[in-house]
Amino acid sequence: MCNVELPKNQFNKNSTSLDGMQTYCRSCQKIDKALRRYNIETDEYNELIKITNCQICGTELTSSKTPLSTKRVIDHCHTLNIVRGVLCSHCNTGIGLLKEDVDILKNAINYISKFKQKF
Repeated sequence: MCNVELPKNQFNKNSTSLDGMQTYCRSCQKIDKALRRYNIETDEYNELIKITNCQICGTELTSSKTPLSTKRVIDHCHTLNIVRGVLCSHCNTGIGLLKEDVDILKNAINYISKFKQKF
């Protein structure tokens, strides 16, 4: 995809290919997977990866090789299968655990707010 000559260690193994290596480098495989998974174009993907902070909590986002809490995640609606934006993995997981349900999220906010008001 990137048409850049890279060392062999930048490619994953593929037992079905003649040279035993994938045709795309690891970076391009990650991009290709996101494009297919979220049904987006390269330009849209490039705009998403420019987002530097979680769109919910504001945490500075980093690559996948850093602590999970700061990992950049492309957030999407499972029902409509559309991309909503970029979040840290914690916020993305929180939305998922609360079933992407606005009423449940509001109830969680009210619950936390009641506790905070006591102190």
